[in-house]
Amino acid sequence: MRKRISLKTRRPDLSRKAFREHYEEVHVPLGLGFIDRFHWRRYRRNHVLESHGAPIGFDCYAEFWVDEDDDDSALSEFVQSTEFQVLNEDDERFLDTRQRASFDVKETTLVANTRANTRADARVEARAATGLEDGSVTLAVALRDGEQAGQSAEAVAAGLLDLLGSLVVEATLDVRLGSDPTGPPPAAPFDRLIRLSLEGEPPATLDPSRFGGDRCSLLRLDPVETPAELLYAEPEV
Repeated sequence: MRKRISLKTRRPDLSRKAFREHYEEVHVPLGLGFIDRFHWRRYRRNHVLESHGAPIGFDCYAEFWVDEDDDDSALSEFVQSTEFQVLNEDDERFLDTRQRASFDVKETTLVANTRANTRADARVEARAATGLEDGSVTLAVALRDGEQAGQSAEAVAAGLLDLLGSLVVEATLDVRLGSDPTGPPPAAPFDRLIRLSLEGEPPATLDPSRFGGDRCSLLRLDPVETPAELLYAEPEV
């Protein structure tokens, strides 16, 4: 599948709580109303709880997966249509639209999670039933100019996996497409993103400066993934 990342920054006058509530309770259902146009096979929002190291400038990043052969021209036509304007209008209600950035990435699995297809739904169900977390921790390490900083994303990932060991349930590497792999991407604070799902708390020695200097950010995330049954399904013939 193909994958796109979209960075979301809250309006300056909104709290993180208000931003998140509008995003999850209003904007997500609104977007899912057009699922036959978007064709999302997976849809996940990663809300930033904490960030350390280089500033990132966003409050959440969304991940969208579509089929490899999905029709980009049809989507482009929809985005330019009057029908799409309801989404643009809602963006203004909770986003700082001057800070938006979206880009395609190449996703590589570093550690496969055999429970990946069920775990996201279990998190949603557990929160709905109890209001409690499930004990897992999601981190992301965002790298800008990774090669110029002296360490490739692969080397940083290897160091993280060595440090975190058996805590890692799943790990992926996203590399931004369509840009110089050794230079800063326009309108985005990173060009490589290592995402790690952990069972338990990471060690206190997890310092972003040891992996990418002043070009590295360590994010603690709260992911919310839309259940598969609400996403795009091929129409029956």
